[in-house]
Amino acid sequence: MKKTILFALFSLSLSPVALFADFEVSNWKYEKQINAPALVDTQYVRLPLDSDVSSAGDFKGIRIINEKNIEIPYQLIKEEYISKSSGGVLINNSTDSQGRSYFTIDLGVSGQIHNQILVQTQSSNYRRQVSVYASDTLLPESSSAWKLLTDKGYIYKFTDQSVGLNVAGNLFFYPKSTARYVKVVIGAGPEGAIAVSGAQVFQQEVRTNISRDMEIRGSVGDDVTNKATVLTFDLGSTGVFTNEVTVSTREKNFNRRVILESSNDGLTWNYLSQGFISYLETSLFSGGSLSLNYPEVMARYIRLKVFNQDDQPLSFETKAKFKGPVYSVVFQSNPAQDYRLFYGNSTASKPFYDLARLFQYLEVDTMTEATLGRQSENQKYVPPAPPKVPFTESNKYLLNVLLVVLVVVIGVMIFFYLRKTVKNVQSTDTPNDPPNFVR
Repeated sequence: MKKTILFALFSLSLSPVALFADFEVSNWKYEKQINAPALVDTQYVRLPLDSDVSSAGDFKGIRIINEKNIEIPYQLIKEEYISKSSGGVLINNSTDSQGRSYFTIDLGVSGQIHNQILVQTQSSNYRRQVSVYASDTLLPESSSAWKLLTDKGYIYKFTDQSVGLNVAGNLFFYPKSTARYVKVVIGAGPEGAIAVSGAQVFQQEVRTNISRDMEIRGSVGDDVTNKATVLTFDLGSTGVFTNEVTVSTREKNFNRRVILESSNDGLTWNYLSQGFISYLETSLFSGGSLSLNYPEVMARYIRLKVFNQDDQPLSFETKAKFKGPVYSVVFQSNPAQDYRLFYGNSTASKPFYDLARLFQYLEVDTMTEATLGRQSENQKYVPPAPPKVPFTESNKYLLNVLLVVLVVVIGVMIFFYLRKTVKNVQSTDTPNDPPNFVR
């Protein structure tokens, strides 16, 4: 199946001919050797980019150069999961006296791969365990012939009007199946039976290298003023993309609001998102979620504030699992040539090449993967000349002195002018004596 690809903010590709006017090797600060896979002939390969590349600037400032110093076409992609709907008709939608909800989805035919269900409901504030069964024939609801796929499904919805928070997780996975009929049982809870208004079945292909998984150790502290537990994690670099964190605790029977923040210096923090973590273990329900999603961010530090209100603080482990998207470039590799990746040019412009228009015809799913070597400084790099400082900026004191002198000169001139004017007025006001007048 063709890999699902989300084009990055900028579609980048390079032309296959001579070096372009905007590329001068002296303008790029860093380089890495590209370790291309063993190929029999020329073909397209996929090269994941690492945190060294992303921390050196945005991706428009990268170039691939072969051993002849010719710029090589590439396409920047952001690899993501995109689920494909398998449709289906909701049948046998009912509840029982114990507060459980049942429904069956008829996909119409057998043979379609599916592994994900989205439950649609207007109910609020619930946490429920979900079981999924499958069959190629429509069986009675109580039949033991249904094949259990999982009983570890989990759906939830939290609403907190005081802080304007509404968080829901009604999408859950189960092992791949090709059965025509899928039966879903939503467990009972104190809020009563969940009123299911619809459901949708999806297929999501599980792939490697689709996200970057990291286990990071951090610190745990207390915010006494806000009655919160604070978890702070240092990802080690400002070039690491993340969008999900999963914390670890052995505590049970809790439901806590969490605010997530990011920082590049560990001092100034920016709001990211908020959500809930919870885990219940009762006779009616066992399960929960310790994962939180947030908008994709490239930051060194991630901080979680877990609000305890009047409950005892939870005991968290000092490690968490982070996930982030993978940005890659696709380029045509010749087994007879070596390639280098240049990056670290903040003034580079976004290139536009033919490959962007041809990329839709490439089968990315079957491409071999290349890797990056160690970072090294480009020996030919020449730092850009500092911006020319205007004369008025570089000679502030001289200009101030000249201004003072000018003000003094103008003041003196005005003084003498006024003095002369006053004398003239006084002489004009004194009458002249007649010629024959004797005093």
